[in-house]
Amino acid sequence: MNRRSISKRPLQFLVGLAFVILSLLASSGSNSLRDGAGAVQAAPLQQTFPVVVFEDSSYIITEPDDTNTVDVTISVLISEAPAAGEEAKVTYSTADGTARAGTDYEQTDGTLTFPVGSTDAQTFTVKIFGNNLAQPNRSFIVILTNPVNATVGIAGSTTTVTIVDNDEEPPTSTPTATPGGDIFLDKYEPNNVFDTAFETSANATKLTDITLWPVGDVDFFQFFGKDGSTYQVFTTDLDAGLDTSLKVYDPDGEKFAENDDIDVANNRSQVEFRADDDGFYFAKITNKEPSDPTNKTYSFGVNEIVPPTPTATATRVGQLDDCEENNSIGTACLIGDGAIKSNMNFVPPQGTGTDNDFYRLPVKPGVLYTCETTNLSPPNDTNIIFLDHNGNDFNPPLGNDDRALGDPSSLLSWYSTYQGNLYVLVGPVNPPPYDETPLYTYDIVCNGVAATPTPPPTSTVVWVPPPSTGGGPIAPTATAFVYPTFPPTPTAIDFADLLPTAIPPPVVGFRPLPTATPVTAVVKTTTVQVTVYYDSNFNFTPELTEGIMDVAVELYDNASGDLLAFGYSNEAGVVRFDSIASSGAVRVEVAYLNYSQVVVGASANILLRVEPRPLPSDIP
Repeated sequence: MNRRSISKRPLQFLVGLAFVILSLLASSGSNSLRDGAGAVQAAPLQQTFPVVVFEDSSYIITEPDDTNTVDVTISVLISEAPAAGEEAKVTYSTADGTARAGTDYEQTDGTLTFPVGSTDAQTFTVKIFGNNLAQPNRSFIVILTNPVNATVGIAGSTTTVTIVDNDEEPPTSTPTATPGGDIFLDKYEPNNVFDTAFETSANATKLTDITLWPVGDVDFFQFFGKDGSTYQVFTTDLDAGLDTSLKVYDPDGEKFAENDDIDVANNRSQVEFRADDDGFYFAKITNKEPSDPTNKTYSFGVNEIVPPTPTATATRVGQLDDCEENNSIGTACLIGDGAIKSNMNFVPPQGTGTDNDFYRLPVKPGVLYTCETTNLSPPNDTNIIFLDHNGNDFNPPLGNDDRALGDPSSLLSWYSTYQGNLYVLVGPVNPPPYDETPLYTYDIVCNGVAATPTPPPTSTVVWVPPPSTGGGPIAPTATAFVYPTFPPTPTAIDFADLLPTAIPPPVVGFRPLPTATPVTAVVKTTTVQVTVYYDSNFNFTPELTEGIMDVAVELYDNASGDLLAFGYSNEAGVVRFDSIASSGAVRVEVAYLNYSQVVVGASANILLRVEPRPLPSDIP
């Protein structure tokens, strides 16, 4: 692996480096950052704080009349009362969606405070501005950020405010005749607004000789749609000089589909959709061609599409497992901490394709979660992948095929940094033929344990009494013998020659430690991921912008001391080592931060936090 140029390192790495150096200077002779002010912490066990969320995920407010305003009151809940001395706070702010601050609503932000011992909801208001313009419904969002002595819930961190427009489109003025005195209105006029939409029906004869005269004319049509039916709405037979644009609205007057040109060589428009409710649906047609539309016509129609007769499904070759259908994120099967899902299989719930099984595991921060497949049937070979609460891959991706050489079952661990859901995807490494899928069975279990950093090993000290002299027994001088030490301990400075010595130092003898009988090492594989980050926002969680790049990480065989692997952290502060073979435990060394940890299990996710600290006052 090539080391990156320092000129490409992120700014946060240089700032982090400065704080680390300052910490070293302030440590008063200590050769360990841990002996300073705790500037480097490995995967601290986070304190549990109350969770704050919006009471409702959405708010709907009717737009007031022009020059008037109305306030929408938004409520924020807290899961438990703040403890003594830990008053909870959270910041709220609005952000534009289709609604615009200053035009549709007043930009609003502030801080809510939850008093100690109280679980009362806190509220704030946002002002909505009115107008008399006919507009679509608009919306904006409100966001919770920067919690103090609290955690913002993932599912309740935002809420949407929808402004419902109650203004009608202005009536179209009476067309002005052409200089020759002719008026080119079609027989479907007036149909310029929803209320005057011309009614037709699905599969009826298409409407012909429709005009978009004069310039700016709008045509509305309506037809009755049935829940579950599929419809095709279209314009056709366009004269040269017309370019239709089609918008389709549901029975509530909400636009849900539109089309300008059906293809690059055709100016006609077409929308195909499936009706979700019984009721009248509306089509709005405008002309995008700016030239004179006199004597130019088009046709309009609606067809109900009859779905094809489904092909008979072959008899299923085996029984579905208890979690099916769970072949997508949306249908993931709930699995609890410590629960076992037994006799799972890869029989597809629909058709004869490949089955993948999704599981949803509720997680909390500060816990190390391990999921594994067990009791695999003889032909089965599983693969496990972890996905975040949005169903996306982690960075870097987390997955495991075989837990060990010759063992096709899978085992994967992850240190949780959020509260929400972890999605676990289990699939066959070699997808079986459909008729053999019942033979591919397995069990799955997920367990969580509070993850705490592994303390550095305590030095072994041997005291050997010196021989006595003629003047009587001499108090023994303690000499420390440390075994083993990674990396090597610097040689201490000997100040003995600088001090007056009245009596020659006693002769100290050393008794060698007994040598253990060597045993045959058992080869195991370990996966290690190390994340080094500068915690600029002090939330004890690594962010993508907080990674410290080019930090060297070494892996040693803890039994033999052999170097197993070496690498540098990337732009996100992450370096990952997959399937590292060793005879026992693996020791992770980050010499730059004077950090050492022994990994005993099959995998480890280590977080190294550089604490943000203020610069000394004498530094400009």
